[in-house]
Amino acid sequence: MREYRKKHPEYNLINNAKWNPINNPINNPKAIKFKGKRTHVKENPRTGICSKCGYNGRTAMHHLQYHKEDPLKDTIELCLSCHGKVHSK
Repeated sequence: MREYRKKHPEYNLINNAKWNPINNPINNPKAIKFKGKRTHVKENPRTGICSKCGYNGRTAMHHLQYHKEDPLKDTIELCLSCHGKVHSK
């Protein structure tokens, strides 16, 4: 695995300038879970800022209501703490 990372610097997370928690080579930022399935959207919907508390870091997309024709409609971005609180209620 290490040899592969040396040959392909885009997978070396330490030396890769493009890597950040929002847009990284491991997780596709344009993929969201929609009704239990991964759906790809045209643009990255994530900003990395929680809509509820303003935390800047790792976030999750939360659907207030599901719309089959537009997966991003009625969707907000929450930090993992706020997302857990919403689902526990």
